[in-house]
Amino acid sequence: MQAWSAFHGELDTIGTIVDSVDSLRAEMEALCGQLEALDVALDSHIQAKEQKDLIRWKKDIEKDTEAFKQSRSKELGNFEKNLKAEHSKRLRQKAEDEARTKREEEAKAKREEEAKSKLEEEAKAKLEVEAKAKIE
Repeated sequence: MQAWSAFHGELDTIGTIVDSVDSLRAEMEALCGQLEALDVALDSHIQAKEQKDLIRWKKDIEKDTEAFKQSRSKELGNFEKNLKAEHSKRLRQKAEDEARTKREEEAKAKREEEAKSKLEEEAKAKLEVEAKAKIE
């Protein structure tokens, strides 16, 4: 009987151990369920963050692209403005050069005309002096 009692004592101990293991297994399964739920939540959070980052990066790229576009547009406007100013300056310089050349030619023609008139007057005066000298 004593063996029977020892056997029942060991069976009770084994039963207690089995119950503890079952309890531990149930807790582990519950923890696994919680971990799976946390894993799903973490995946959702990571996916939302990645989506948010993607949207932010896209906005930053669009912003940078727009800023570059505006910068290039401004540079192009300044270039066109400078080009027109340079063209206008060259036209003005050309007109001034032509006007100066015309004035110089007119002044030269006037000087030649005056020199010619002076020579003609001197020649006329000389002829008159010679004519008077012949008459006397």
